[in-house]
Amino acid sequence: MIRTLFKLPVFFVLLLTVLMFTVDRALPTFSYLFPCQTAVSAVLCSVGMLVVLSAGHTFRKAGTTVDPRAPEKASHLVCTGIYAYSRNPMYAGAFSCLAALVVFLGNPLNLLLLPVYVYFADKLYIIPEERALLKLFGPSFTSYKAKVRRWF
Repeated sequence: MIRTLFKLPVFFVLLLTVLMFTVDRALPTFSYLFPCQTAVSAVLCSVGMLVVLSAGHTFRKAGTTVDPRAPEKASHLVCTGIYAYSRNPMYAGAFSCLAALVVFLGNPLNLLLLPVYVYFADKLYIIPEERALLKLFGPSFTSYKAKVRRWF
């Protein structure tokens, strides 16, 4: 059951969100406030959500799967839209939302969870997806990888 849940990036983001709130509540002495904190957080979260929604829209428009549990079911190699700038915009968008939460909560200890997200997103989702895409699309994917970088 847990293994299945971890195949969903959304579950992992929610888990890190719960951990960030836990850290903030357990160690409030580390928290800080600064002017425009909520506004900065809102901008980061809005950008992240726009990136995720744009990526999902591009996938649906291409008629291919957005299910990270089954990258081998991809019917098209999507290289347009936001995918012309990042091979992993959905993960980058989720990162931006997590960064927004770090700012919103104001506890710098939560910054330590951002590299955790990057590491596990890479190992659990991105590398398996790229293996599947290489198998499915071969030279086209290799060419795409050479032109477009991962994440940001």
